[in-house]
Amino acid sequence: MQRLILFLCTILPFVGLTQEITISEEISIRNDQGYELLGQLKDRFLVFRDKSNEYLIQAYDLNMRLSWDKEIDLDGKRTQLIGTVSLNDHFYIFYTHKKKGTYYLKMHQYDAGATLVDSTTILDYGSRPYAPRPQLLKSENREKILIHEFERQAELNAFSYDIEENTILWSMQFKPSDFNVYRDIYQWVFNDRGDGYFIISLDNRKARKENHNYRIYVCESGRTAPEVTTAPIKELTYDVQFIYDNLNDKLVGGGLYSEKNRGKANGSFYFKMDMANPKAYLLDYTAFEQNFMNQVMEAKETQTLKGIDNVTVKQIVLRQDGGILLIAELTKEFERRLAAANRGYVGSDGSRYIVDYYNDDVFIISINPNGRRHWQSILHKKQYSQDDNAVFSSYFMMKTPSVLRFLFNDDIKNENTVSEYLVNGYGESDRNSVMSTENQDIQMRFQDALQIDSGDVIIPSERRYKLRLVKLEF
Repeated sequence: MQRLILFLCTILPFVGLTQEITISEEISIRNDQGYELLGQLKDRFLVFRDKSNEYLIQAYDLNMRLSWDKEIDLDGKRTQLIGTVSLNDHFYIFYTHKKKGTYYLKMHQYDAGATLVDSTTILDYGSRPYAPRPQLLKSENREKILIHEFERQAELNAFSYDIEENTILWSMQFKPSDFNVYRDIYQWVFNDRGDGYFIISLDNRKARKENHNYRIYVCESGRTAPEVTTAPIKELTYDVQFIYDNLNDKLVGGGLYSEKNRGKANGSFYFKMDMANPKAYLLDYTAFEQNFMNQVMEAKETQTLKGIDNVTVKQIVLRQDGGILLIAELTKEFERRLAAANRGYVGSDGSRYIVDYYNDDVFIISINPNGRRHWQSILHKKQYSQDDNAVFSSYFMMKTPSVLRFLFNDDIKNENTVSEYLVNGYGESDRNSVMSTENQDIQMRFQDALQIDSGDVIIPSERRYKLRLVKLEF
């Protein structure tokens, strides 16, 4: 469920605070490379596990009891997983495979019982000196996928694939001019028709501010090369995310901008483009008020802040009317060198380091379809951890017909309290305690949670190399 049907006409009351919590039995993942929640297929919830070139599907019933597990074969040990897609009570695994010196991109289709239904070779890479490292992007309806890969950090290979029709819709290879993968902001966007848009932020620096623009490579069926369109941008881009609005058929972006340099964000902006008429795009900026910046940065009222720093655009949520919610989070990390210790990681100079992670307040900016700000809200939280890549920090956002739920760990430690913010259609928020993990032997990774309907979410928990699934029903 990607779209928020925003409740703009009436203020709905906050929902009740009762919820049901179900925790699965633990399984060891000490030797696993990774795992992925596939979602609910028929009456079972499936988990895909990568056990170092051995692959396993585990099925849980609706009470989170382990029902069965099944090994699946992905052509031996020379495989590289790309991604999975769940669609219409089937799931699909995409991977590369090397056989007799040749690399192939393949797809396996399985039913809800993890029985192989179809095996398809999508692409023959031929013989090459290095293994392909493609990435997968799903359409909102999950019927199409975009497979894209950088070669030599400069040339792009990409194609669009229709899963149900087993058809490549388009395939293109191009090299964006003036593009530096290490310097420039870039993003792929993919829509339900299978069209792809590769977007680059060029000349995004103070000395070239007057030339700052977004260059968009449009990849559609019937073309052998992308069509290129350019949108001049007034201010420097601090951070931005793009998304395709399939309902209103528009390319949409939301971000933070900087007036003088990219060290601080001075406001938010809204970008909208009709790809049938790309020159008539909408770009609207709104500066942060001083009081808002002081609240976000928790500064004294007497302070005059010149912007917000250490902030990341986390999500763009589409409103049904064509507007968006821009969701940003204060994040930062610090490396500290230790004089003598047996923990942390080893740097290139042989010294040992520890990394401190901070994930603090979240703010939401609701933007109307005309680009004007509707409301803004701040959700206060403080999260700190060390050497864990912040996997237990940040939040998970549940979308419901009446409110947004932001679920998060109050503290990043073995026993803590899980809290939520409920945000209604006018930006009003209410903070509640959801559950305590004391004596539960769980530590939840909210960033990797999966919403399975309007009131249920599954959250993976990892502690001492043990995986458990936590089901919250509101």
